[in-house]
Amino acid sequence: MTEEMTASWYISLIDELQDIITEKTFISRWELIECYHQVGTRVLQENDNFDRAKIYGQDIVQRIAESLQRKPRTIYYAIQFAKEYPDLTLLPEGKDCSWWKIVNKYLTTGEKKKDECIHDPIIICRMCKKKLGDEYAISLRH
Repeated sequence: MTEEMTASWYISLIDELQDIITEKTFISRWELIECYHQVGTRVLQENDNFDRAKIYGQDIVQRIAESLQRKPRTIYYAIQFAKEYPDLTLLPEGKDCSWWKIVNKYLTTGEKKKDECIHDPIIICRMCKKKLGDEYAISLRH
C-alpha cells in the first residue's frame, strides 16, 4: 500500500464516503418500496369504483402499464404488494428490504389464495396475444 492510502485522512475519507453510499442506497431502496406501495394502493382505490371496474375490468393493469411505460407484472406486483401489506410497518424485514426481495420472497412464493379478488389482472402476452395464467404472470416467459 502506498503511504497515501494508509494516512489517517485517507482512511477517514473512505469511511465517510462508505457511510454516504450506504445511507443513500438504503434511502433509494426504501423510496422505491414506498413508490410501488403507493402505486398499488392508488390502483386498488380507483378499481374499487364500480363504474370504472365495469368499463375497464381486468384490463386495467395492462392499460396502466402501457400508459406508464412499465411492465404489466410490475403494476401487478405493486397491486399485490398493497393488498398483502396495506401497512408498510408490517413488512417482515422492516426497512431492511428491497423491492427485488419483496417481489421474490414475499409476493411470488406460496400458493394463490382460492378466494382471490376478482380484480386480479389477466396478463396478455404481447407476442401471441394469449392470456397467461398465474404460472406465467410471475415470469412472463413462455
